[in-house]
Amino acid sequence: MPSVRGKLSGEYLKLYTDTFEDQRALIHLLEELDFEFYAIPAKTERPIKVVIKGLPHDTPTYNIHNELIDPGFSIDKVTQLIGRITKQKLPIFQVTLPRNMHITKIFDLNQIPPCPVSGKGGKLQWGVLTNLAT
Repeated sequence: MPSVRGKLSGEYLKLYTDTFEDQRALIHLLEELDFEFYAIPAKTERPIKVVIKGLPHDTPTYNIHNELIDPGFSIDKVTQLIGRITKQKLPIFQVTLPRNMHITKIFDLNQIPPCPVSGKGGKLQWGVLTNLAT
């Protein structure tokens, strides 16, 4: 039996373990008992999310994707954020990267290479990288 701590959160019970082995044993136990549960992945397994600000709102996401692949980053996806009320595209982009040892060098960049922007006469724009909660 794994060592488990519990915390009541609304109508849900959150279970916490200290080690990965305890977590795995708890998941197997809950599966055997046929309980309905949801396991949150460990922080080391979750992807890194980075926000890019400062580019025009009409910048294609594939341009950002290509500019970040050139220096050797592996990219899961690039998405553009949309305003909650207006539903308009914002000049804020979120890049999702798989977590590995080499990906932390993205935080050494303080701007991405210039991206050609459609509708701006082919001008080159610079975007500023900021770290989203990792």
